[in-house]
Amino acid sequence: AFSSNGALLVLDGRGICDAETGRGLFEPPTGADLRSRVIEVGPGREVIDIGEGLLYQAVFNPQGRFAADRYLAVNVGTDRLDLYDVVERRLIDSLSVPDAQFFAAFDPTGRWLVGSTAAGRIWVLDLAAVVAGTPAEDAIVHDWVAHRSGIPEIAISADGTLATIGFGEEVKLWTLPTGEPLLELRTAPAQGKSTIAFSPDGSYLLYSDGDLVRKYLRDTDELVALAEGLLTRDFTDDECRQYLDAECT
Repeated sequence: AFSSNGALLVLDGRGICDAETGRGLFEPPTGADLRSRVIEVGPGREVIDIGEGLLYQAVFNPQGRFAADRYLAVNVGTDRLDLYDVVERRLIDSLSVPDAQFFAAFDPTGRWLVGSTAAGRIWVLDLAAVVAGTPAEDAIVHDWVAHRSGIPEIAISADGTLATIGFGEEVKLWTLPTGEPLLELRTAPAQGKSTIAFSPDGSYLLYSDGDLVRKYLRDTDELVALAEGLLTRDFTDDECRQYLDAECT
């Protein structure tokens, strides 16, 4: 993972792995230095020693509540998330995740760090509270079961809406940081890795549905215009109530 300005790079010292299967692509030689670390890209100097734990994901905070790339969240071995102060080059705290940490992302403000687990759970951590001295375990502001199976990926829009996708279940949208449900879209099991992403402006959502990638327009007027362009007849009253949650006019 690179920092937003490309100056820092998080390296997994245990080897190069296939992103979908997690299988190693080569065996490191005997005696190799297997420490993961944060380095300065230009000179190659070590900034932070992350240790020899298996590194699954690393994510820097965006510009917002704090300066961009000041803090780093690292998923180590899927059972804990380490939080680092990059400027001070130190570990702030660790969050235990007993049900296997899958994916983590910051919201656009950089205050809320959101994580998903193999048990279908979503947690929201207040990074500002951790920076102020609150233990990570006590900085969890919301924690709920969002899916019946694991959540391999999440996405957060420019306006702070959270999207989650389960293994062959559905896509769900939530408010942050409260976790209030907004929308549910049924999906078929993905032919490979389940993926989800918002457009840069947050106006639409892309998600995997079986062997397809679908696009969901978040603006109701755009959805209606798209549907009208595809239909060869008017909506019935029942269709308006079922799909648009409104009466036809």
